[in-house]
This record gives sequence, C-alpha cells and structure tokens, in this order.
Amino acid sequence: MKTFSSLVRMTSVSLLLMGASGSAQAITFDGAEVSPNRVLVKFLPAASASDLTGATELAHFDAVGVTVLGVSAPTEEALKSVILAIYDSGLAEYAEPDYQVSADLTPSDPRFGEQWGLHNTGQLGGTLDADIDAPEAWDVRTASLGVAVVIDTGIDYNHVDLAANVWVNPGEIPANGLDDDGNGYVDDVHGINAITGSGDPLDDNFHGTHVSGTIGAVGDNASGVTGVNWSTQIMACKFLDSNGNGFTSDAIECLNYVATMKLNHGVDIRVTNNSWGGGGFSQALSDAIELTGDLGILFVASAGNFGTNNDLLPHYPASYALSNIIAVANTNRFDQLSGTSSFGPISVDLSAPGSSILSTFPGNAYNTISGTSMATPHVAGAAMLTWTQHPTFDLLDVKETIESTVDPLASLSGLVATEGRLNLFNALTCDPGGVLQLTTSLADGFEVITTQAVVLTAQLASCAFARGAVVDAFFDNGNPDVALLDNGVDPDQVANDGTYSGTW
Repeated sequence: MKTFSSLVRMTSVSLLLMGASGSAQAITFDGAEVSPNRVLVKFLPAASASDLTGATELAHFDAVGVTVLGVSAPTEEALKSVILAIYDSGLAEYAEPDYQVSADLTPSDPRFGEQWGLHNTGQLGGTLDADIDAPEAWDVRTASLGVAVVIDTGIDYNHVDLAANVWVNPGEIPANGLDDDGNGYVDDVHGINAITGSGDPLDDNFHGTHVSGTIGAVGDNASGVTGVNWSTQIMACKFLDSNGNGFTSDAIECLNYVATMKLNHGVDIRVTNNSWGGGGFSQALSDAIELTGDLGILFVASAGNFGTNNDLLPHYPASYALSNIIAVANTNRFDQLSGTSSFGPISVDLSAPGSSILSTFPGNAYNTISGTSMATPHVAGAAMLTWTQHPTFDLLDVKETIESTVDPLASLSGLVATEGRLNLFNALTCDPGGVLQLTTSLADGFEVITTQAVVLTAQLASCAFARGAVVDAFFDNGNPDVALLDNGVDPDQVANDGTYSGTW
C-alpha cells in the first residue's frame, strides 16, 4: 500500500491486538479523526477474521463483504502498523480506518431553509449548490473573533436576532450622558450616528439592519435566520439617513471613528462593510479608506447596481485602487450575474449571493431584498471567519484567500477578476503551506487580433497570493518573453498585491 511504503512493515500478524467493541476517543490518522479500536477489512475469498491471530470480529456485513475488526491502536503509528500487518498477511483485499463522520452542521433557526445564499438546495427552482457552502464551513467554524463595522443606515441593536452579536463599547457607561472613554461621542455604546454626531446608531431605515443580519444574525438560537457568523461582534456607524442617503463627509467621519477606536482604544476592528456608493472620485474618502487599511482593516464594498462595467465607469468607493478594498458583484440563485449588478474584470474582485436575500429587518422582522448591498455582507462575514480560522493572516492574506478559493463560474468569465463566486468552506480549509497554484488571465490556445495589445496577468496562490515572486510569460509562437510585474505601474493595478501584469 503506497501510503505506508516508508514504514517498517510488521513481520507477524500475531501482533494484531484484540480491542473492545465500545467506542473510545478518536485519534488522528493522516489528518482525519478515526476510531482507535476498529478497522474495516474486506477479506479475500475463503479468508476471514479467524485467520488473523488475536483478531476479534465485531461485525460482518454480508452484502458488501466488509468485516469490522476490533483492535487496540491508541496512536496513529499503532493503527498504521495494524493495517500494514493485515496487508502483509495476504488475507485481505483492503484494510482501512473506521473514520469518524458527522452531520453537516446546520442551525436551528426556523427560516434558515430560505437562505439560499448560505445553502442552496434548489429552493424556488434555484440551482443546487449555487451557494457559499455555509453548512460545510460551519463544521469548521461558526464564531469569529474581532469586530465588523457596518457603515450604513445604522442597526436595530434591539432586534432579537442581532442583540447578542452587537458590539458593546467597554469604555462607555450606557445612558449616563457622558463621554466616558473620551473619544468625542456621548454614550456610543454600539457605535455612532455621524449625521447627528451622537452615540446612537439606531436604524431608521432598514438597510443596515438587513446587512448586519447577513454578517451576523445569531445562529442556532431557534429564531428567524442565521448570519454567516453565528457569533461575532458588529459595530454600527450610521451615516445614511432614513431614505438611505448620505454625504461623503459623514462616511469619512465613520472611517475616522473606526480608526480612532482601533488605534486609540484597542478595539479589534478587522472589517468594514460598505454596501453603498455613488458620486465622483473623492481624494479625502480614498485617504480615509487607505488609513484604515494601514491599520489592518479590510474594506468590503458593493460594486453597484447599474449593470455597467466599473472598469469603464467607476463606482466609488468600490473602484478606488486600494489594496484593502474587496469589490463585490451580485449573483442570483442560479449562479448567474444579476442583471442589475455592476461588474468589472479588473476592478470587481468576485461575486456573492445578492438576489432575494432573506435577513433581519427593524422591529424583530425579516424581509427579502436584492442588490450588491446584499452580496457584500456575505463576503464581509466570510472575511471575519477566515481571519479567525487563520489567525496569523494580515488583511491582504485574508483578501487573497477569499479571492483564490472562489468557485469558478463560466457565467462570470470576463466579468469579475476572479471569475468566481465566494466559497466560505474553501476559504476556511485551504492550506497556507500547500503547493502554489498558478492562474492566468489567458488560457492555452487563446486568440487575439494581431494588432491588439493584450494585458496578461498571473497569480500564484496557496490560500493567499505569493508576493515578491518573479513571473515571466513564454509563448510558443516565437514572440519574445514578457516579464509580469507587481509594481503598480500600468498595466499593473496595485503594487505588491500578488497579481503580476504585463503587456503582450
């Protein structure tokens, strides 16, 4: 058996020890949990457990011809030795561990079955598995560390499905009319209202509450829906009014508050969710976003709902060329780009479920709405869980892990940079030390117009993208080689972001 070819083989099958039939604490076998006192064996014709000295047959399944043997193997090496001994006996077609399995973890929330973006079973005629693989991911992790900030219309922090996951300012005494932590805001227990300059971000619209529910509605509480994170902390910064409108200056105030709370008050803010946009290029807003990036905060932004190409018609803030921004498009339950979703093969990073998304509404209610605003919090929530699963990652590692582990979709080819939709399970289970995988913007056998310059990009990823590499493109038609650079000089978009670009 090649898997164990490097091990010293046992010379006597009499060393196979009898084990108890009861269960014991699982041990690890090649990274999987297995029973230490059972193995599964398929004996060759005319052979049986009685031919192995010391073996105890616990069960035999006639139809499939598999025998369960009782063994005693308290360690991985002991179990490998037992399996090798069975092989060396010449009596068995195969022998293998008795693997521990479990049900995919699903929450008790009664309306979870309607949340197709988390788990698409084909409800309402959708495409099976056109989702972010949330139940599979929740077998790995359900709770996140750190704080996510929803910069929006506020949040209904009293909602039964949100209250337990709303951030509480440890430096503030509620309702005492004082600025206890000295940050310039009175009673900012859950965040601030940048419109009024107050410490009360209560949602008087619905948008921010809906976004917050996708990030972190309390999971498995037998109430309503669940968020991507079952347990987390959500801070609110209200800068959009009751009609969903706001000004750049108030958005900057929110980002200033975020930076102040992380830098001066030690709040572990990791992600901001920004399901808003519009207006022209603002250097002040770009500077504010960049500052949060310098503090290690990921800025997740909606691509917009205009059905246009952001590479040609930028949609801010998603279109700022900053390394801490993830721009998100909207796919529907059929894994197709929504007709209203903006896109961009360069400026929009990936898609996430965003059409007909059920989430929390003010007043302990729930409702279904659509847009890139609804896609964005799926990614923000995924970033929180990914960061917790890979605690040594910085913001670029988290961003690139999310981008490099998408489910590729033919329907997104040429529409978003990764040509894929968010997959939370892939992001949580990728191996940072694994083999680097190469992806390029041009496939083998591509065709172009002979007079047309073509921008070629390449990425090397093992969870995050490899930065600081040397990448050259070679062509078998005799054209000269092209050096692909990650220096931020045209055609490269952002320096040192792991995407190497050159013109052919």
